[in-house]
Amino acid sequence: MLGASNKDIAFFAGVDRSGISRIKSGSRIPKPSSISTVKLIDGIFLFADDKNEMKKLMSAVSCPSENPSPDEIKHYILQYLYEGYREQPVKMKAPKPKKKDKSVSFRSYGTKLDAVMSVADLSNMRLARMLHIDASAISRYRNGLRTPKSNPKLTNEICERLFTRVLELNRMDELIKLAGIPRNLIQDKEECFERFRCWLCDFETETGSAVVEKLLENISSFSVDAKIPLPSLAEAAPDDIVSDTKSVYYGTQGLRCAVIRFLGNAIKNKAKELWLYSDQNMDWMVGDISFRLKWTVLMLECVKRGIKIRIIHNLNRNINEMTEAINSWLPLYMSGMIESFYFTYKGENKFSHTMFLCPGHACIDGTHVVGREGKGLYRYDIDENILESYKDEYDTLLDKSKQLVWVYRGQDQGSVYAGTEVTAISNTLSLATMPEKVLNSMIERNGLDGSARNEILSEWKNKTKLFEDALQKGFVHECITAADDETLFGGKVPIDLRSGSFTYTEQEYKEHIKNIIALSESHSNYRFYALPENPFANTNIIFSESSVAVTRLLPPQITFTFSHPAMCEAFLGYANHLKEQYKQDRITVRRQLERYV
Repeated sequence: MLGASNKDIAFFAGVDRSGISRIKSGSRIPKPSSISTVKLIDGIFLFADDKNEMKKLMSAVSCPSENPSPDEIKHYILQYLYEGYREQPVKMKAPKPKKKDKSVSFRSYGTKLDAVMSVADLSNMRLARMLHIDASAISRYRNGLRTPKSNPKLTNEICERLFTRVLELNRMDELIKLAGIPRNLIQDKEECFERFRCWLCDFETETGSAVVEKLLENISSFSVDAKIPLPSLAEAAPDDIVSDTKSVYYGTQGLRCAVIRFLGNAIKNKAKELWLYSDQNMDWMVGDISFRLKWTVLMLECVKRGIKIRIIHNLNRNINEMTEAINSWLPLYMSGMIESFYFTYKGENKFSHTMFLCPGHACIDGTHVVGREGKGLYRYDIDENILESYKDEYDTLLDKSKQLVWVYRGQDQGSVYAGTEVTAISNTLSLATMPEKVLNSMIERNGLDGSARNEILSEWKNKTKLFEDALQKGFVHECITAADDETLFGGKVPIDLRSGSFTYTEQEYKEHIKNIIALSESHSNYRFYALPENPFANTNIIFSESSVAVTRLLPPQITFTFSHPAMCEAFLGYANHLKEQYKQDRITVRRQLERYV
């Protein structure tokens, strides 16, 4: 009737398919009140929900169609399956978890943290004050939207504060039950703490990647204001270094002087481009804070003066190296003046190579046995013929590289929709699902005409077409923060438009929500997930298995697009964790959204 196989039902029930096979063949008939029956009915219900066949299922089991709850539908499935059974089935109830399972029922950092905070009698605000951080961070950790994995110091401090609080309240019995700590260790506070910390911070069970969270946090919270006072341009590039005529520099200090001369002259000579490649250890750059600040000043001055920078990263396909490279160069990415690539060669090098080329002006070049860079020599060439040879070498490297990041002003997410499974994480409803009458209402209400009106209509048509094409090819998942009453009634809910800062009226939001409900019920491959809050308040994220687009919503509004397989895999892992935590059946989602209509 539903077209479901044993494997399908087993997947949604969370059991082995051999068990479903035995029930289906009649070789095993579980009691109506058994755990096996509960899981079987859950599997049938969730399969029908996933395939958008709920009406067919309700008809088959004679369930009234007057907007029944999930529990009511499951009750009718139970009655249908056990019709004529010798025992009268009772109304289905979920089995109570056994006490021995209590310590293993927590699958994520968020659920564990929530349970421990309850034992410790701590609110988000109180714990945040103890840690001297914003309460919204605790809220996101507790909701499972984020983890503190990328900040080991904060992670450990959370554990210490919670453990100390539980001790003060004399609630260690409750804590050891939660964490599965043997009772005979209750007097050994050090051992208890270590086991508690390992249990709470077992991030290996988290599907989402901490490196993804760190990258998104850096993009979301980036500020154009320097956190550390920077030297002036004259201090960063003194005349005696910029006017030097050496052709060879020695060791780490020599490389630093060569780089200051190289960048200073690029600025002075109004160069058009810088081509950079280095696979040597970065200690020469980060090992001296004074030099690092000078380098930052000079690189920022280059992009301010319109010098385009092309850099080839040597990442060996490692996601940690990749995100670290992007984070390190983030201020330059924000300028929109940088092109970044990654070298596709993978292998252990015996030699390291550095090539910094300013076409037509100068080149720094050095090749060393790995580990000897700090004592090696670096050529500084300005001869046109030699520079042409370096250009050919760099072109060869580029031919063996792929683009790591594309950077756009505003929003450009078209490439993401080429995938077969698209996921969006946003702080507001998507423009792609907005009904045309809502868009026209907003346009008229704001008195928009001419080019402004046409620009908004063009953006809406483009996103709607991409969305419809994605539904034709595969699945679309939208993880959206639904508006709270204060924001909605105050007219502060933003509309997903890059063309200006516009907000919804209550009626417009209501009509948009109605369309979300209709889409969810008419398309089995469209899923809406209502998030309690946005994991990253200042970003919109959309990605598929082949591409990722991260749009920063605050000035400077920039979209970063990645296509590296490891990067896409990491984002998909993070999204799967989020979707698993907040996925609801369509009936429950509809009831959540109907409060707006």
